Amino acid sequence: MYRKLKFVCFAFFILSSFLLISCGTPTNLSFKLLSKVGSPSVLDWTIEDCENVIKSYTRTNYLDSEGDINTYADLYNDVFISAIPLLPKVIKAIAKKEAILKRLNTDEFFGILDDYLYIYTDYKYDRQFDRLVYTNPNPDSAIGLSFQLKFENRTNPYHPIEVNSGYEYFFLENDTLNFARVVEVGGRYSETDIYLADFLNVTVRFNSKNNRGIPLFKNSSFDDGFKIVFNALQNEPIILNWELKSFNHLSN
Repeated sequence: MYRKLKFVCFAFFILSSFLLISCGTPTNLSFKLLSKVGSPSVLDWTIEDCENVIKSYTRTNYLDSEGDINTYADLYNDVFISAIPLLPKVIKAIAKKEAILKRLNTDEFFGILDDYLYIYTDYKYDRQFDRLVYTNPNPDSAIGLSFQLKFENRTNPYHPIEVNSGYEYFFLENDTLNFARVVEVGGRYSETDIYLADFLNVTVRFNSKNNRGIPLFKNSSFDDGFKIVFNALQNEPIILNWELKSFNHLSN
């Protein structure tokens, strides 16, 4: 219960880093961005390093292969979506960026990093060896994967988009097409129903288990990749895909 309450309370604060990065990154640019990170130690990361890590994991349905707005995106989508998975590596970048912008000292940085890792993952940060450590050996009690989501209404002619119990239509799928549902939603304007007038920013957590009660991911690194399927926002589903094997080893 304590962790759940902190999820709701912290969702708004962690979204602030998301709002500073308004566009996502197509998969084929992710490797290039992540390889630009100058130091293996998060303590030495710059703002640019942090943004490269975050952008490398960001997915959208409106950018082309060069990272620009796709000319045809508005023809096929009533909603633009940008999504960042709150993986441990991404959380390191979010926390470090926040520490730099707020001019926090090292202890204060580790404080917010520890908080974010505790709320959104089963990892903790080992300061002595400068590494992430998995703390939950039991997959049955694992914390589900969370995402920062930004929605933009692009309807033409314009009309607000309303979906009752809207988050029930979103699914997280693994590489074998098993899926999990949203179990928590956080953010300033988060509600069970979705009302999209212009923009909506929320943090969602998916169940760690599929619809049969089996853990969705066989390992804690998510190396096999995953996708989110967004239904009910428009006629066709919106699918965002993460294929992580090709570059996951570049950010520890």
